Amino acid sequence: MQQSFLPEIDRERTQAAVEAAFDKYRENKFLNFEEREAATTAAWSTTPRSETGTTSDQTANIAIHNVDSLAARKEYCERIERIVNRLPRMESFLIKERYMITEYDYITDQKI
Repeated sequence: MQQSFLPEIDRERTQAAVEAAFDKYRENKFLNFEEREAATTAAWSTTPRSETGTTSDQTANIAIHNVDSLAARKEYCERIERIVNRLPRMESFLIKERYMITEYDYITDQKI
């Protein structure tokens, strides 16, 4: 009897985690990203907004969020695509056709 150091795989939890990853992939890949925008109404105050003595730069914070969010979405999608591309050809094809196309709501496992 050979001893394995790897834990037994819980198929249901693993399948749920993989499907959640592909759901996140589709959200990041196919849904529009709503960029934040700066408020156009100016608020004037001579006192700092916090106890640290600094004021916030709303426009810079929004620009950083927009750029970082888009970069994170792109990186996540590229990572999932690299993982799927390393699979054997038939498995890669099946996963791409089932989970990685825009018509995923209309595709069933039987159609693939």
